[in-house]
Amino acid sequence: MNNYKSNGYMLVKGLYSIKELNKIKLLVNAFHTQWKANNREFYQSRAINSSGITNSEYLTAQQNEALFSLLADNKLIKRVKQAISEPLFLNTQLFLIPLKLHKKIIGIAICNTI
Repeated sequence: MNNYKSNGYMLVKGLYSIKELNKIKLLVNAFHTQWKANNREFYQSRAINSSGITNSEYLTAQQNEALFSLLADNKLIKRVKQAISEPLFLNTQLFLIPLKLHKKIIGIAICNTI
């Protein structure tokens, strides 16, 4: 929590099990593959994040529900409330290393704006 107060973010290791992470990885990869295909030029030239993860164009209602179930899980909310007493969920984005800079993605992070 001290890191949140000084730097504006928290890194919580081990919050999710490997099984939970694999489930979200499948959803994120399905979204990102479709998003890249629909935004090829933007992705190749200057993209730093992909957007619309909850857009029905990319994920089914069932996939969205699974994603939000994990992101709104009580164990995550409990950790957030340690730093923010009354958090409000704004959005979720995928941030990536721009292809133009690295010629391939070397990292993707999921960021919840609270």
